[in-house]
Amino acid sequence: MSGLATVTEGRPPGGGPAPVPLRRNRDFQVLWIGQSVAHLGNQIALLAYPLLILAVHGTAALAGVLGFAAYAAGLAARLPAGAFCDRADRRRTMAVSEAVRALAMAALAVAVIAGAVPVWLVIVVAVVDSVGLELFRFAERGALRHIVHPSQVSSALARNEARAQAAALAGPALGGWLFAVGRGLPFGVNAVTHALASLAVLTIRRPLRERPAPAGNGVAAPAGGVEERAGGRAVLQAIFHDGFGWIRRTPELRVLLLAAVGPNLVFGAAVLAIVAAAEDGGASGTTIGTALSAASLGGLLGAVAAPALLRRLRPPAVLLGSAWLLAATIAGLALLSDRTWAMAALLCGAIFTVPVFNTLFGTYQIQLTPDALQGRVAGAATFVTGAAQPFGPLLGGLLFDAAGPAPTFALLAGLLALSALALTALPSARRLPAITTPREGGPVPAARPPEEER
Repeated sequence: MSGLATVTEGRPPGGGPAPVPLRRNRDFQVLWIGQSVAHLGNQIALLAYPLLILAVHGTAALAGVLGFAAYAAGLAARLPAGAFCDRADRRRTMAVSEAVRALAMAALAVAVIAGAVPVWLVIVVAVVDSVGLELFRFAERGALRHIVHPSQVSSALARNEARAQAAALAGPALGGWLFAVGRGLPFGVNAVTHALASLAVLTIRRPLRERPAPAGNGVAAPAGGVEERAGGRAVLQAIFHDGFGWIRRTPELRVLLLAAVGPNLVFGAAVLAIVAAAEDGGASGTTIGTALSAASLGGLLGAVAAPALLRRLRPPAVLLGSAWLLAATIAGLALLSDRTWAMAALLCGAIFTVPVFNTLFGTYQIQLTPDALQGRVAGAATFVTGAAQPFGPLLGGLLFDAAGPAPTFALLAGLLALSALALTALPSARRLPAITTPREGGPVPAARPPEEER
């Protein structure tokens, strides 16, 4: 792996013809636009869920139960969803998951309009929505390298990060406005967005899975998962053996996964501490919400900058630079914990690192994982990183109550500094190779539609 060289987008290795630019890649544009709409619907619903529970049932505890149930369901679904997406048709999986989410949201919208909104119905819809999201994203991750050229994977992932960050910026405000107009309106709009995304997926023309090598051609097919090799062993064995096993055997993925655990733990703690510190300082809820929305601009800027950073800098510089920048911004919060907008500015810098790292990790995961294992490896990786997230708010709340804002931020920064220091000391992090082409040769290039050949 160490001999790989960086390939700039648009100049494929081996001197072959330049790939179709992403802006002219019809299938990528259709998928991207459809999911941009769906992500906006997701963000609208994320605010509308607790607002609905509070308006109808008047208790924050039930809103907390709803949030926990949705997150727990998504986390629990990651491993089996990844395994399922490796066996199922990816196009159908994406289309059906979006269609089911649309139906669930439509049912909730009808219930709200009818004035009958039991808590169990809202929780069921939120769980269906969360599980459907996991199914879609693992199928999309596996399909992406069949839609774009290997040299464009980083740029494609960065654009996907940009759509998510833009939705996070606009969605909550739009959700609040729609809820004020009519309580069922956010869920109805969300149903429409998922229906449109499902239709968009069905128009993708390219095959989204590698064609199996013909028998007797002298070429060995890439090793598949446990169930492919052993004729249907237990799915759980396939999930753990194949997903975690591939990560264990791939040093690049191991070090990147290790790098993600600390930030995933600290981010939730830091955001909760920022909200608590701002409230203690007398900031209104409107001011706090506006400041946090402004901070999310950092994610959009990071998504825009990620392709250029990955083209111009070596992977170790991107990885270690992101780790130390995150530690520095959280440390700055300890000095400015009495200034809401200053904290928002530093949080903006911290969030900047998220899409940069996600793009780096996603590129390696797609390029280094065989097509037959894409879902399981992505499921295993996101399960590990996601498992740390629920403990973040718990850690932040306990530290804040025990020590106050400045010591809390200092301790969180110390954790990140220790993580960055350990990462810097790892030879596998300092020597992280450039990744340009898929392992085992990657997918067979799909034929270009007529309009993309011009």
